[in-house]
Amino acid sequence: MAGIGFKLQRMLAKNTLTTTAMALLYSALISAGPWLIMSLNVFFIQYFSKEINIEFFKISLAYAFIFSTVIDGFFSFVINRRISDLAYANNTHQIYREYSANVFLIFSIAVAVAFFFYFFHRGYTVWQIILPSYLFVTLSVLWIQVIYASMIEKFSYLIFSFVIGNAFSLLSIAFIHVNEAWTYLLYDIGIGFIVYALHFIIFKNLKSEGFSFSVFSQMKKYWENMLVGLFYYSSIWIDDFVAWFFLGKNFYNGYRLAPSYDIPMFLSYLFIIPTMILFVINIEVGFYEQYKSFYNLLEHNGTLEEIKKKKKLMDMYLGHAILMVFAVQIVSSFVGLIISMPMVVYLNLPPESLGILRLGILGATFNAFFLFFLLITFYFDFRKVAYRATAITLSINFGLSILTTKTYPALGFTVSFLIGTSYLMVEFFKRYDSLIYVEYTRQKSTLKIGKVKVWKNEKA
Repeated sequence: MAGIGFKLQRMLAKNTLTTTAMALLYSALISAGPWLIMSLNVFFIQYFSKEINIEFFKISLAYAFIFSTVIDGFFSFVINRRISDLAYANNTHQIYREYSANVFLIFSIAVAVAFFFYFFHRGYTVWQIILPSYLFVTLSVLWIQVIYASMIEKFSYLIFSFVIGNAFSLLSIAFIHVNEAWTYLLYDIGIGFIVYALHFIIFKNLKSEGFSFSVFSQMKKYWENMLVGLFYYSSIWIDDFVAWFFLGKNFYNGYRLAPSYDIPMFLSYLFIIPTMILFVINIEVGFYEQYKSFYNLLEHNGTLEEIKKKKKLMDMYLGHAILMVFAVQIVSSFVGLIISMPMVVYLNLPPESLGILRLGILGATFNAFFLFFLLITFYFDFRKVAYRATAITLSINFGLSILTTKTYPALGFTVSFLIGTSYLMVEFFKRYDSLIYVEYTRQKSTLKIGKVKVWKNEKA
């Protein structure tokens, strides 16, 4: 996460209610910002707009959210790695140059996708083209901005930007009951404010001149990271795409959804937000210090005894983080299963949504564990393990969803992340348990290339 642990440590070290609350809010924004924005906004907009029909808005919003995360997933893991490398080298000028280029790249891709979507799907009014396209493009840029903003210490400004942007959208929609177009416009203005505010904050703190499309060379260097991002985000949504085909219907030209499947599956992700926040606090603050000390000893020729002691201390912090994440997620999932029936009744969902929601909560639980070990795997640069795990998860989810969606919807999602998590844990600990050996064997040899001369035995 581009080294946000340093900032969180300083905030938590003050040990005040305000700084602790800010640290939690910041962790929530970095780890679960997209889910929080989407879930809270949709819930409140639905509540405030009961008197008008906003079906097109909700459907196009779901498309904008889903496909913006898929596009950004292709770049996010590479960008995270690149920012970490540049932050370690204290090269903030290059970070901004790459930020400018990457935002331009994502912007261009999103604009092209929106253009071709509406080029091949006709019959929409001007506002039904411009406003959804604007939302899709801004969300695509926003998720990338959040990655870069995570390394800036202006926490209050970041949180303030999200609060003001969302508050404007929700309050203006609450008081201006006109029509769907106005609802869409007000929502777009709020999201646009967040994007422009984050850009100003990033520019103010990292400003530099020029563009640098180093992301392409980094994609070649860290191709596993690129595929991990693509495979992981695709594996989250692939079962939805299958459900759209088997269970869905066309609401508008090009917009096909399966509400009885999509809504409960989206709700299931709300129950992993506490775990994602806890992950940032536990790993980036507690574990990271031991991780950094361990690798400092390796880099500066610490004795084997010192390295072993530091490894044991790191084991303890990692074990504590795993225990905490598992405990909190299990409790959160248990609560979700208990309130699943009241949620379905309150939201007036069809009866079949109850089983999907419960399976979705279990699948989201395994997904939370999967994401935890995936990010830990990247800490130790076990990229091929992460690449294989995400490829396996995506393949199983896709194949099993095709076979079971009609009869047991969400089974493919749940089983795939269960198997993916199991594989990831086994492969990770196989390497982590012998980490000292692994790290020494990964070091490049400093011996010069030479020749071996064989002396002939004259007496033979």
